[in-house]
Amino acid sequence: MTSNFNSNKTVVVAKSDRADYTTIGEAIKNSQPETRILVKPGIYRESIVIDKSLEILGDGKASDIVIEGTSLNCILMQTDYAIVRGLTLRECTVGVCIPKGELILEDCDLTAYDCGIVICDSKANPIIRRCCIHDGQGNGIQIQDNGQGVIEDCDIYGNTYLGVQITTGSNPMLRNCRIYDGKGTGIRITDNGLGTLEDCDIYGNNYGGVDIDTGSNPIIRHCRIYDGKSFGILIQDNGLGTLEDCDIYGNTDTGVYINEASNPTIRCCRIYDGKSFGIFIIDNGLGTLENCDIYG
Repeated sequence: MTSNFNSNKTVVVAKSDRADYTTIGEAIKNSQPETRILVKPGIYRESIVIDKSLEILGDGKASDIVIEGTSLNCILMQTDYAIVRGLTLRECTVGVCIPKGELILEDCDLTAYDCGIVICDSKANPIIRRCCIHDGQGNGIQIQDNGQGVIEDCDIYGNTYLGVQITTGSNPMLRNCRIYDGKGTGIRITDNGLGTLEDCDIYGNNYGGVDIDTGSNPIIRHCRIYDGKSFGILIQDNGLGTLEDCDIYGNTDTGVYINEASNPTIRCCRIYDGKSFGIFIIDNGLGTLENCDIYG
């Protein structure tokens, strides 16, 4: 869906009395659908619910336009379509919660106590571009309960648990993202999770690059998984998955570890310069390897 908002239908939020509103929530409440809300620099201590089709745009540097949440979420998506761009979100349990709709979230900076972004239903299909999701005390992004969406050109780093978790049948696309320096695993796909990872860099994470388990079946292509402090890719507990044209290198533990009846397909990959095995298969693990280079 493309934006059909009319820029003539614009209101301004600022901390001064010269604006139309002094809070974003007040602007949302009083605006008609398809209104553009321009948010001037300042710290807005509020949690907002988007319950109509709106554009909420930071008017200035994102670092100067800050929402500090006062309840569970900084932003809760409760409409079919909206655009949010150029904001900093912090001091909340969840930065953005998306249980429904197509939220276009661009050029935002998110740090949350629990999770930066939660996509949590089959009705949720957001597009997240050029965002930084970092230094949270939980996961960077959580996609669950058949959630979908496109996550593109984002930096996800320094989170305490997982950079990205894809679970319970969810099927997002991650493209051109960088997932790094997390205190847990970079990406975990679990409980029949799906998803496509394309042209992503996953590196420097404490517990490895990618974990595929419990019947999950993602597609990972043209990715670079490197310099992890544990495994490159762990496929366990009946995990599946297709890896194509990936570089897996420089990891402290095994490059690709397959166990517990897991059965991935690994095609045209390069696995090299690790400090342990290139590929290790154990405990009834299976797998198909085609045209791979394993060395160093």
